[in-house]
Amino acid sequence: MSDNFTKFNPSEKQRSLLNAFKDADYVVTVTKACEVVGLARRTYYDWIDNPDFAEWWENQAKRYIALKLPQVWGNLAQAATGKFANGERPNVYAIKTFLERFDRDYKLKKKEEDNSQESLASLFLKAVREKKNMT
Repeated sequence: MSDNFTKFNPSEKQRSLLNAFKDADYVVTVTKACEVVGLARRTYYDWIDNPDFAEWWENQAKRYIALKLPQVWGNLAQAATGKFANGERPNVYAIKTFLERFDRDYKLKKKEEDNSQESLASLFLKAVREKKNMT
């Protein structure tokens, strides 16, 4: 079965490896993911040397990240409003870094700033206003 992004047709083992990464939210080593699906680590590196596989793999990772953006924005909203799920404070700096790296609509001006909760909350509100103005 081909994906919408590329004409590459991944094997069942390649899809299984991708699922191992997704199941771990991409917080897994190649060695561990390969172990989970019963592959030699070298197999992954052989596959990634294939430009078609590499393009498919990268597109799958980008899609995974894109699907996480609403959750990240929600966590930032909780941090900005002080309403935390499960009583746990989200890591606002990690959220900010994630948005800067992966959300094309996130337009944060680079300037000297401290990373206090108050300044990050005001940056969030500014980003929300900018996002509303884009739509």
